[in-house]
Amino acid sequence: HGGLRYLEYYEFGLVRKALEEREVLLKAMPHISYPMRFVMPHHQGLRPKWLIRVGLFLYDHLAKRKWLPGSRQIKLSQHDAGESLSDRYTHGFEYSDCWVHDARLVVLNARDAALRGADIMTRTKVIDAQHEGDHWLVTTQNTNTQETQQFSAKKLVNASGPWIQDVISKNINSTTPLEANCTDTEAQYICDFVNEYLKTPVSTQDIVWRFSGVRPLFDDGQGNASKATRDYVLELKNADTAPLLNIYGGKITTFRKLSEAVMEKLYPQTTAQNWTAKEPLPGGDFEVDGVPKLIQSLCDRYRFLDHTWAHMLATHYGTEAFKLLGDHQERSDLGHNFGENLTEAEVRWLMEHEFAMSAEDILWRRTKLGLRLNQAQQSALALWIEELNSLDRNKK
Repeated sequence: HGGLRYLEYYEFGLVRKALEEREVLLKAMPHISYPMRFVMPHHQGLRPKWLIRVGLFLYDHLAKRKWLPGSRQIKLSQHDAGESLSDRYTHGFEYSDCWVHDARLVVLNARDAALRGADIMTRTKVIDAQHEGDHWLVTTQNTNTQETQQFSAKKLVNASGPWIQDVISKNINSTTPLEANCTDTEAQYICDFVNEYLKTPVSTQDIVWRFSGVRPLFDDGQGNASKATRDYVLELKNADTAPLLNIYGGKITTFRKLSEAVMEKLYPQTTAQNWTAKEPLPGGDFEVDGVPKLIQSLCDRYRFLDHTWAHMLATHYGTEAFKLLGDHQERSDLGHNFGENLTEAEVRWLMEHEFAMSAEDILWRRTKLGLRLNQAQQSALALWIEELNSLDRNKK
């Protein structure tokens, strides 16, 4: 596991920062993140049991824990996880970490920023940025309409992730990132790897969806990606005129701390305190363990909801599910059901409040219902959105 591996490379500061931040994030977004227990079977290829136990002890105690139980050694024959594992695995370790709906984490941060006055420009890329005296002149292009706009900025942050060096080398003139795809070879590699552990093997024929990502890592001269630091590095240029801040690396658990560090770099004289640690993301204004209570409240308020539907709404929208459903008292009030209880009302909410523009946005980036809707249902949704967008264009 990543966190344990960071200890092996003596990145105690990064691990402590991440462990402290887990508790902060659990409070800020209990609808899209929750504690999860992980089981690591032990085998000859791993470090000795005593050394792993020491690592887990450090993992448990480098930072205070309120919501996450500590680690323990287990016998797999007496644990539920052992049922699906090969009989050659007899012992293992169980520890706590957190699960997060990463795509919703991104969109809720954007939504929160919009509610606080930010302009969110999806489907828009920076095609040029020039340093002119005490400001930056930034040119953007809408990838749907190809229209361009120019903006003047006192400060510029380059948070382009894996493409940051390309952006810098082209004088902040970026291209649209290439698609990252999971190849057949990579898929087979993953299946072969997990089959080392499973009692019943899986094959690429069992895969229902593939995705691939590109991770930004700071090149600290290690020459080995697995050893490269997962911490972030900030580079500030033109600090006295028109600052440019380049962000290298980073990991999802410390995204909020990274943002605080960026603000400290850009506004070192400010007296404003960091406030985001105490502010929930939209819909996250309830207790960490309050999802069951929220589900019950939804079912009590909206009698047409069953538990499965209420659970989906609660774990996607949190308390904002009440805003999404509004005063509707009947299931039919929510409009057409595209499948899996994805209604017109929810689609409109995603388009009006969460920047969705296409069926792909909704099915794969906001809800992951692309895994459940069949092709006919997905096509019907795409057609409905296309007709809605056409009506909006005609009105304009």
